[in-house]
Amino acid sequence: MGGENLAIEFTNNPQGVFYPGSMLEGVILLNLDEPLKVRHITVCADGRARNYWSCSESRTVSDGNGGTKTESHSVPYSAEVIYANGSSLLWQSPTDSSYLPAGNHRFSFIFQIPVNCPPSFEGSGYGCIRYKIHVEVDRPWRFNKRCQRLFTVSPVFDLNTIPQCAIPMMTSKVEKTGIILFRKGAISLECRLPKQGFVPGEAIVAECTVDNASSKPVHLAKAKVIQNAHFIAYRHGSGSATFYNGHHKSFHESRSSSRVLVSTEQALQIPPKSKGSFVIKLPIVSTVSSFNCCPITKVEYSFSVKVQSEAMLSNTVENQLPLIIGTVPLQFQAVAAPAPNAIPSVYPTLPQNGGTPSSSSSSNNGSVYPSAPGVEYPQPGAQAPPLPGWIAPPSYEEALYGNEKPPASEELDGFLPRYPVYNLSNAQPQTDTFYRAEPTAPPPMKM
Repeated sequence: MGGENLAIEFTNNPQGVFYPGSMLEGVILLNLDEPLKVRHITVCADGRARNYWSCSESRTVSDGNGGTKTESHSVPYSAEVIYANGSSLLWQSPTDSSYLPAGNHRFSFIFQIPVNCPPSFEGSGYGCIRYKIHVEVDRPWRFNKRCQRLFTVSPVFDLNTIPQCAIPMMTSKVEKTGIILFRKGAISLECRLPKQGFVPGEAIVAECTVDNASSKPVHLAKAKVIQNAHFIAYRHGSGSATFYNGHHKSFHESRSSSRVLVSTEQALQIPPKSKGSFVIKLPIVSTVSSFNCCPITKVEYSFSVKVQSEAMLSNTVENQLPLIIGTVPLQFQAVAAPAPNAIPSVYPTLPQNGGTPSSSSSSNNGSVYPSAPGVEYPQPGAQAPPLPGWIAPPSYEEALYGNEKPPASEELDGFLPRYPVYNLSNAQPQTDTFYRAEPTAPPPMKM
């Protein structure tokens, strides 16, 4: 039996990172050591958000002796939103007896990524948003040959379009240390951030002030960036709850998970009955941008600072501030959002429900982007705004998941989404040079 090697390559972006609305171009490579009988070769593009988990519930059943007993059983919960689902016939045999000759064969394909696609995202066991290209070689009287490759969809999220991103933040908290009979006094922690919006590659610089009114010294500060993901699913896959209509009242219908993406700690020396200040710095690693444009999955971020005293019990004070993570950094001058007519048409055709959960009959009239509570994030963008010359184009790096990586699966096969990461350490403002990101795809990786 001869060898058959099947592979997928992306020709217009080898890294496999694309904007919504852009064209994905690639080739199917089929290497045959000897002629192979083939009916047809098909390539498919698939993109969907999918959440899934199970809950243990109790039920009363007959015990077989005329009585009843209570037993627990597992109930599946799931939800799915299809964003892309298209296929193309690459080659078809004129008869069932046709052979592909031995040698190397190349079959080109092209798909347009729908403009309303949310970013690729791997949740920690509750759900994911994945996009992939799948090819199948149909062979008569033999198992079909299959191959797939996942790719990243990274919408443009321009922080300059959200006023809250540029506003400084401050929060303070007071905690009593020690326990009831052995109180050590109170510690006050005040934290200040120069803004709320950041991009991967940028550093968070927090200015903190500690008022140590306790009888023990404050000796340690810890900081971390937390990714908070929220998921919705339906009992047996049937329901209408979304983040937009607020119907997810049952605990079983929603799940949340938190990841510490990056953390640091710093030694302090703040004696009892005194005040002290310190600055703590933490970089934003490669991660998905904040988003709430998917009705069953959303991602938010927060920044936590904690100080610790030498008291034995109740010895910490922690402050948390919300963050907004984007893909275009804040500039001195806001950049206008792309005009609505700049968004290209969609292909492959979206499902009839227009990107809402397949089982949903909710009151949002099928709209994918109704208003959500909190910050109004922009819709997935298909075109990046111009960047000033002092900001270099980003690189696209694999996501870093900190203390909790996504569960391994055969479909992932080692794949990690790639997100834009900026190098802003030596950025200096200039006025004469501008870089405009192309709407087709991020810069290809140098081989």
